[in-house]
Amino acid sequence: MHAHRYPTDINTLANHRQFLWGSDLLISPVLTEDAVTVDAYFPGGTWYDLRTGEAVVSNGTTKTVNAPLDIIPLHIREGAILPTQEPNVTTNSSRMNPFGVMVAVGEDGRAFGQLYFDDGETLKWYSGKSYTLVNFTFLSEPEMQLRSSIVHQGYHGANTLLIRDFTFYGTMVKESMNVTVHIDDDRLPSQYVTVDPANNVLRITVPTTEQYRQPISQAFVLSIGVEEEDLFL
Repeated sequence: MHAHRYPTDINTLANHRQFLWGSDLLISPVLTEDAVTVDAYFPGGTWYDLRTGEAVVSNGTTKTVNAPLDIIPLHIREGAILPTQEPNVTTNSSRMNPFGVMVAVGEDGRAFGQLYFDDGETLKWYSGKSYTLVNFTFLSEPEMQLRSSIVHQGYHGANTLLIRDFTFYGTMVKESMNVTVHIDDDRLPSQYVTVDPANNVLRITVPTTEQYRQPISQAFVLSIGVEEEDLFL
């Protein structure tokens, strides 16, 4: 399973029914015919359901999770940032699609992740340094802020690839709060910000207009302001 990530957790050694994609994405497929649930093992820490945002707080426990026919249970580890890309019918077509960024806020209010992108075909990433590498860093204090920084920009094909949405898990945002979002100096209209207080999920869609256009190869700062609404006004 994921003994390389949790070498001291003996429960991972003989687990061949789940696997980690990298260090942060836990995949728990259905391997039993007609089953609609999975008994998934979660190493210590908090894991967020990628689809619903529901948190699993674990000290190394097994939990039964729903797995209907059209869903594979996927969970992101706290403290991780994962870039995603919309699928298409071919790999080449998929590479042209917009990106998403998923942020699973850690217990310390931080998260980190990277995006690597090259032409997907040649060895120019090595011989000509033709690749793009982006760091994502999230901090909760003094305000919630997601920053991207360009570590290396050598693949120019990344200049046309846009970030279309952001999802934040474990934000503790309440329904009574007024949430404002800025990308650099531009404030997003409120209709592009969705709050799910039941699961502490904040979803942000980036408008397609030129003002908010956000290529993955361009550094940005996304700031989230949160204020309690005055119910007596």
